[in-house]
Amino acid sequence: MSETEKVMYVWGFRDGYEHGYFNGRLDVYSKEGVVKPPTPITQRELDDARHPSASLSNGDIAKQVDRFYADYRNIPVCMDNAVMQAIESLKGHPWTDGQLAIYRQSEQCSIN
Repeated sequence: MSETEKVMYVWGFRDGYEHGYFNGRLDVYSKEGVVKPPTPITQRELDDARHPSASLSNGDIAKQVDRFYADYRNIPVCMDNAVMQAIESLKGHPWTDGQLAIYRQSEQCSIN
């Protein structure tokens, strides 16, 4: 994957993460099937949705993903989880060896 493709993947992941957060929390239909307005979003909820990567650049995250995959043991880890690991690592909370072991053993990425 080229550097540009990696950065674009990270950008799309971050955008999808935030979009999924907001769409997943909206109760769009009432029991009667009538569209109702979403519940108000607090600043805390907005910050939580952006938490994983608000202060990080796409390029920094992509470079951290490269560092993550430089360890051959991480090859089985799906890219979306590698991005989350990279974000957490850059935020000062790298995954423990136990967490990494779980992802290394249980990943079944879809390659379609």
